[in-house]
Amino acid sequence: MLEKKDDMNGGRARRIRERHRRRTMWERYALVTVVGVLAVAAVILALKLVTSGNSEGKKNDNSQLLTSVENTGAVETEASGNGNVSDDQGTGTVISSSEPQTDSAVASAIEEAKRLAASYDYDEAVSRLESIRSKDESGEVEKLLAEIADVKKTLVDADITAIPHIFFHSLIVDTSLAFHNDKARGEDYNRVMTTVDEFNKMMQQMYDKDYVLVSLHQMAQYTETADGTGKMTAGKISLPPGKKPFVLSLDDMSYYAYMMPDGFATKLIIDSDGRLTNEMEKNDGTKVYGSYDVVPLLDDFVELHPDFSYRGAKGAIALTGYDGVFGYRTDQDYYLKEHLLSNQQEWLDKHPDFDYEKDIAEAKKVASALREDGWELATHSWGHRDMKENSMEKFIIDMEKWIDRVETIIGETDIVIYPFGTDVGSVSKYTMDNEKYAWLHKHGFHYFCNVDSNQPWVQLGDNYLRQGRIDADGYMMYYHPGKLSQFFDVSYVFDDSRPLPVPEY
Repeated sequence: MLEKKDDMNGGRARRIRERHRRRTMWERYALVTVVGVLAVAAVILALKLVTSGNSEGKKNDNSQLLTSVENTGAVETEASGNGNVSDDQGTGTVISSSEPQTDSAVASAIEEAKRLAASYDYDEAVSRLESIRSKDESGEVEKLLAEIADVKKTLVDADITAIPHIFFHSLIVDTSLAFHNDKARGEDYNRVMTTVDEFNKMMQQMYDKDYVLVSLHQMAQYTETADGTGKMTAGKISLPPGKKPFVLSLDDMSYYAYMMPDGFATKLIIDSDGRLTNEMEKNDGTKVYGSYDVVPLLDDFVELHPDFSYRGAKGAIALTGYDGVFGYRTDQDYYLKEHLLSNQQEWLDKHPDFDYEKDIAEAKKVASALREDGWELATHSWGHRDMKENSMEKFIIDMEKWIDRVETIIGETDIVIYPFGTDVGSVSKYTMDNEKYAWLHKHGFHYFCNVDSNQPWVQLGDNYLRQGRIDADGYMMYYHPGKLSQFFDVSYVFDDSRPLPVPEY
């Protein structure tokens, strides 16, 4: 095909050269004569203009050009030798446009306002638009303000007590390793984990079904009271008709040492662009970087679909502490080299360059970046202990470790996401007669999430919010797909690489 094209081009060139050779002398003479006459006429006209000194005439010519610019879009007048903009003599280049010009600051503010409106933060969008209203000549600001006003008239306040909550563990990246590397671990992963492919499909289907991410703190707000008991007030979440709020959470984002050989992300990091992403250390020691777990994958999705997040909300991350946080070995046992599990010691042996203080510093940066990115952080106990079954003494020891060894790194939080999903109370409202609840309340915890896979369940107490969660994992998809059908089509998202049947508990 290329040879044929070359032949065609060559033939075309030969024909052109032949026409040039056939040009007669009288044609060339005629052309030269015409050019000469035009040149003489131009010289005479120029001399007349110079001698007349009629600069006003030139101003009128430019006025006509500028009028023409306004009518036709863009016209260039005579250019001065140095290319500068014309002075009042009318020389130089004048370029205009029939469309009003919007400077970059105004354009940037308009785009930011559009994104705020897309994420349902209409009041902030209006505030941005009002700040540039007088500077906008395009009319776009007025148009957007009118559109937002129309949308706000249609908003519906969500029923806080009907908001569902789904949760995940770290996502499986390499299914061949996760399901087949170790029999016992593989069975556990098959029950309680979700694959990257499943998660991506779930989020897309939930988006298509008009679900919108909201946060626990948007659902209700806690305020201190003089008597110390505090007060929890239902929040106001206003969405267009048909939009459905939901909460998302992620358990155990510590990237435990025992999971390293099994095809999971191994660390949450901040890349050179300041974005949260994952590091994945392979079994041969090489490291790759990208979106391999819930945080960067959801960030990527919201970046493309800002209307999937209500005012920047992402999810709640439940953290233990015994093996560190975010993939950093921040627990003091790593520093002291005491009380380490065999897999933790094995990790240390494979990482002789481990720097405890550096891991602490990096983990603090990640925690700060997560909060700025719309994520909430929660306690999952220090040792992943069942808060209901633990004695009061062991319960206090474990939580004091969490406050001392984890909260000092990630910052204060008021959210408890119960390990194993077991609540410290019954379905009845919490009271101070419940000593574990009383202890948690005294130490600043006011939002509580257990596991309840039946229906969306929210309890708004006088001084707390309690919400049941539904696990979107292998076990639930295989044995109870109907409980997840409100969110997505299980038959579509279910990963074919899962060994079947999914093990029961």
